[in-house]
Amino acid sequence: MIRRMNYRHVKAFLAYEMDIRQLTPKTVNRNWGHLRHLLEWADDAFLGEVTHRVPPFPAYLAADGRRNDGRSGKLSNSMIAGTCRVVRAFYDWAKRTYPARYEDVDPEWLETIKPVRLQGSVKERELYTVEDVQTICALKPTCLCDERDIAGVAFMLLSGIRVGAFVTMPIKAVDIGARTVRQWPALGVQTKNAKAATTYLLEIPDLLEIVQAWDARVRKKLSPEALWYAKLTRDGEELLERTVGHVGRRELLARGLARLCARANIAYHSPHKLRHGHAVYAMSHATTIADFKAVSQNLMHASLGITDRVYGVLQGEDVQARIKSLSGDVIAGDPANQDRAAIVAQIQELAAKLTA
Repeated sequence: MIRRMNYRHVKAFLAYEMDIRQLTPKTVNRNWGHLRHLLEWADDAFLGEVTHRVPPFPAYLAADGRRNDGRSGKLSNSMIAGTCRVVRAFYDWAKRTYPARYEDVDPEWLETIKPVRLQGSVKERELYTVEDVQTICALKPTCLCDERDIAGVAFMLLSGIRVGAFVTMPIKAVDIGARTVRQWPALGVQTKNAKAATTYLLEIPDLLEIVQAWDARVRKKLSPEALWYAKLTRDGEELLERTVGHVGRRELLARGLARLCARANIAYHSPHKLRHGHAVYAMSHATTIADFKAVSQNLMHASLGITDRVYGVLQGEDVQARIKSLSGDVIAGDPANQDRAAIVAQIQELAAKLTA
């Protein structure tokens, strides 16, 4: 049973996010989904008096059957992390708004609201590499649907665009020749938190060729306002004019990617992992602070710290190569060894500015 006061406080927090922080209705609705887990965990206990509740909230989230979206199975790690983040934000707000009611919620307890770390295991990052996408793009299309999905996979890897923005992106937002993508909500692109930015494509010739061919096809048949990831007729043989994206197109993209992965004998990950592939590829080729900043801005992150925290953890083989280079054995062709003094100087200069 959900306690009435808990429900009222959560709703007041969501109103604060909408009216004061001016988050989008979509974001506020997503945060409501996160906070429902908190309400269900607390049950009839007051949210200001749950610091000793068993099981702890993160362990509760990690258990099977915690999804509240109608699906079965466990919450994903990213979903658990997002829920913990929103819950911490709620308590920060509640302690300011109702200091007497939430005085027992101390900072030490709030620090425990984070995903449970599994003992004795190392999980490699899930992503699509450039080689994976090149293998998919080498498949022979069997229909127009295949052509669209192959081009979509290549575009997402080259751009690092989020799924929601990609499936709502109109043709007029794309300029392949200039390698630019105008991720502007004013054009109908549904970006995270309604941010607007012009972003850029990686220079990978064979993937750009695939994207350019699809771009020419949709421009010839459809209006500039139509979706780049176009709607097709039921038989999958003709392009249809659709100017507004919708939730179902995410599922359509995921099904298409799963089908292509099966044909290419590649492990399937969600379409979002194409963005991960873009970020890791770009960061692995960055050699200066300016390069890393460019990657971060192209991902539409608010700061370089966010990019580093999400994508900057090296994989095992990367760590081995870097440690080897630190021992004095120069890795042939590694840009990091070609101008190390200049990079160190830039890092020192940045550190001096931050501590000034």
